[in-house]
Amino acid sequence: MYGNGEWVIYKAGRARILGWISEAKVVASNSANTPIKTIYQFHTKQRVLNGKQPLLANEDDLQTCSPKLKADDIRALQEIALLTKDKQWFLELSNAHHSHA
Repeated sequence: MYGNGEWVIYKAGRARILGWISEAKVVASNSANTPIKTIYQFHTKQRVLNGKQPLLANEDDLQTCSPKLKADDIRALQEIALLTKDKQWFLELSNAHHSHA
């Protein structure tokens, strides 16, 4: 299971698209209430899919990734953090920006 803000690669046919998870929704559980199907909202800076709208992705379509962010990438993410009023994420990105600068 992936967590909010986690960087992943979305596999769309032969394409590999870098992005992050904004929300995980369990859509099916077993009798012990263990998640058996989760849908993820996936965002990307790349404009290949659906404009700026998040994509819905199954866990099977995603793989973990630890990207090397450029300063421009971090600034773009900070803008999203501001738009979503996510102060904690903004501060984490600010710390990442200073460690990469």
